Amino acid sequence: MDFSDSRPVEICILGPLVVRVGSDEVSIGGSVRRSILLRLALHRNQTLDASRLSEAIWGGERVSGAANRLQAQIALLRRTLGPERVLTDGSSYRLDQAGVAVDAELFEAEVAQGRTLLQAGEAHLAVDVLRSALARWRGPPLIDVAAYDWAAPVIALLTELNGLAHEALLESLLAVGLFGDVVVAAEQAIAEHPLRESLWRSSMLALAQAGRAAESARVFQR
Repeated sequence: MDFSDSRPVEICILGPLVVRVGSDEVSIGGSVRRSILLRLALHRNQTLDASRLSEAIWGGERVSGAANRLQAQIALLRRTLGPERVLTDGSSYRLDQAGVAVDAELFEAEVAQGRTLLQAGEAHLAVDVLRSALARWRGPPLIDVAAYDWAAPVIALLTELNGLAHEALLESLLAVGLFGDVVVAAEQAIAEHPLRESLWRSSMLALAQAGRAAESARVFQR
């Protein structure tokens, strides 16, 4: 990639890491470089110093030449994403706020917007927004760094938001009378969150409203 490249960057963490520069999907490289990028993406509004990044990647392990290895990895990230997207300040680093988008942030904003629309009685609008949010979800979030302690609370938060998005979508679909869509959406939601009682309740109500009383009863008796 040309060092003058200033195309927008999209970092997708809701599933295996996917990175796009403009319309092109790019390879980030090995696990260390991917971990550094994900750590920066989770703190997009902050500057992280080298010691904090090294601690996040190598933990308390003493790594020979860690500072130089980190600088080399940052240089490769800048080469891939563009120097305007990975900013340096001495021995600290951050992602450009204006030129870099992270799908988890967009997901969180859409879930909040959809739930607000539902509460305001705009269920028909909430359906579209919540479907858009859930379409961003490609699998377990941050799966590339799931073994790191620093990733665990973010994974838990995003997983909970995913459950809330499913709940709100089913409620919105029920409110506008799309009972068949509820049944289909509930199957996926329950597969991902089998312990969320509200999802089972929405499925049961939709089946009953669709004239499928026997199936509704089986859901109730599960």
